[in-house]
Amino acid sequence: MTDTGVPGEDRSVVPGAVPNAEPPAVDAATAQSSQRHASERHDDAVSDAIQDDARASARGKLGWLSITVAIVFGLFYVYAFFVAISDIVDWSISSNAPWGFLIAALLLPVVIFAVAFWVGLRRNIFGKALVFILGLVVVAALTISLNVAGDAAAYSGGDTLAQQL
Repeated sequence: MTDTGVPGEDRSVVPGAVPNAEPPAVDAATAQSSQRHASERHDDAVSDAIQDDARASARGKLGWLSITVAIVFGLFYVYAFFVAISDIVDWSISSNAPWGFLIAALLLPVVIFAVAFWVGLRRNIFGKALVFILGLVVVAALTISLNVAGDAAAYSGGDTLAQQL
């Protein structure tokens, strides 16, 4: 390693390298090819993860992708559960609270999540996601119905909804 002391000169010496040589030029076709291979590797990694999860589902086991989907959708079900707890706390000071409707609204997200998990157990990842989405739709629709029926029962002086109809 010799130092010539020329300003701006690269002073690192690599064996077999030409000092102060320009890096090799990369043409556009080579750059696009390397980008394409990188995206193909990414697509292969995603498809491999989906296929691994499908193989685990076929055996009745859960892959990491299925567990992730269940956790993500489970958070939405937990939100519905905590809304039901909030409703129970709000109604707890009332003497004519519709306890049957409140308990049903509390148990509904837990039961529907368990059913959606069981139904989606042997499905691929997209089928699992679809089952969880449909379960959330059912929870939302039934929760709204239970809240309306509970309010109607509470504000009617204790009469049941069937008596009002």
